[in-house]
Amino acid sequence: MNTFLSLQQEFSAHLAQPFYHMISDEDAPYVKHLYSYRDVKTFEDDIDFFCKHYNPVDVLQVLDAHRGGKPLPECALHLSFDDGFRVLYDIVAPILLKKGIPATFFINKNFVDNQEMFYRNKASLLIDFVLQNERGIDDSAIKELFLDNGIVYDNFKQAILSLEHGKKNIIDSAAAQLNFSFEDFIQKEKPYLTTQQVKEMMKMGFHFGAHSIDHPKYSTITLKEQLRQTEESMQYVQETFQPDYKVFAFPFNDLGVSRQFYQKIFGRNILDMSFGTAEMIDDIHPNNKQRTWFENIDVDAESRFIQNYTDRKARIEAGSNTMVRTFGELRTYNKAQLEKALETDALWQGDDQIPITKYRARAHANNPRADAEDLVLVSMHDENVLIGYLGVLPDTLYINGVEHKWGWLTCWWV
Repeated sequence: MNTFLSLQQEFSAHLAQPFYHMISDEDAPYVKHLYSYRDVKTFEDDIDFFCKHYNPVDVLQVLDAHRGGKPLPECALHLSFDDGFRVLYDIVAPILLKKGIPATFFINKNFVDNQEMFYRNKASLLIDFVLQNERGIDDSAIKELFLDNGIVYDNFKQAILSLEHGKKNIIDSAAAQLNFSFEDFIQKEKPYLTTQQVKEMMKMGFHFGAHSIDHPKYSTITLKEQLRQTEESMQYVQETFQPDYKVFAFPFNDLGVSRQFYQKIFGRNILDMSFGTAEMIDDIHPNNKQRTWFENIDVDAESRFIQNYTDRKARIEAGSNTMVRTFGELRTYNKAQLEKALETDALWQGDDQIPITKYRARAHANNPRADAEDLVLVSMHDENVLIGYLGVLPDTLYINGVEHKWGWLTCWWV
């Protein structure tokens, strides 16, 4: 028995959950600088492998088994797709119908009908534009824009891809300086699914869930915003497409999502099930299931699953195959964010206990060895009440003439 079959047999009761975003033979400038994606032939090879070695199931079967209904077959596989690109209607749906494999598609409220673009898709577009027009672009003005906003600037691609959801407006400012119109692109290319296309795919037998409003990384937003993004996007899917199930896939990943989030989201019956991206690891919350990303890799489906099964086996042997969740909301601050907090007084309003004094914060802001993105403070909150913090003083260490960044742990409290 070969390695794959041996590992699959060992974990035959575990639900395999591969997921994708983009399938295309064409150049997709709004994706190509974010990750590599499968061409049609490679994707069809993946699907053939799934059909040969697994028993494909739909999300309703997954939900039924989870609730104590009919158990899933051995070697069950649930296929899904995130971000709601139009290629899922044009290319993926016909392939899946032909092969007879079900799938779930997770869509973002603000991207359907091409209302707006995901900020990372915008970043990829601008990277492509800059690379094609390098000689005619004044890099100094763009560099100044990033530095003025506390963003480390080594080159355009590095700087723009370092931006998180909270600073996505900088991408629009960069586009304005480059005379690039996202509106023109989105109206011409229409990269996302339309409401009508989603409804047609549902008639084909496919299932749909929510993927947040506009795709923030949940570890970078507050618990309140996590709940809003989840509830509002799920409500949109329910009201617009009227499925009799409520499923949600976290944008990016579910790292930094607390037990408190799950207690609220499932306790209020906002979701039936959620999905992360941490591969074949178990989750401490039974309603959250992990999936495996099948992009940004240069291996076939068999090799990808061998890697997954091998990692799972190693974690089980080490006693570390369960996703750990904090009880509160974790917040992190880099030097630039702490400087911003000093301007607004945000950290020193409301709580009797504070995570850092203004004097220490000013010291961090003036630390000559700290870069704008260096971590300086971590705090934990329960219902917006501070329950712990850890301070870090960024520093530089030179070993044999080579510079290494590190940090001193300067304070902690629980």
